Amino acid sequence: MGDGVYEVVKVYDGKFFTAKEHIDRLYASADKIDLVIPYTKDVLHKLLHDLVEKNELGTGHVYFQVTRGVA
Repeated sequence: MGDGVYEVVKVYDGKFFTAKEHIDRLYASADKIDLVIPYTKDVLHKLLHDLVEKNELGTGHVYFQVTRGVA
């Protein structure tokens, strides 16, 4: 799959816990390995929010990753 970075964010009552901090850390990690994330932080946050909403996730975790390769 190549190299990549990932984050896991906790969701309580359909809302992210410290999402901004996790997204900031994802971008910082990607920067350290010269990995370009093709979305702005705002767009990524919206995509994650839409994912939680669409799946009606009340409490749980969202795992997301960015890699240079494909499976």
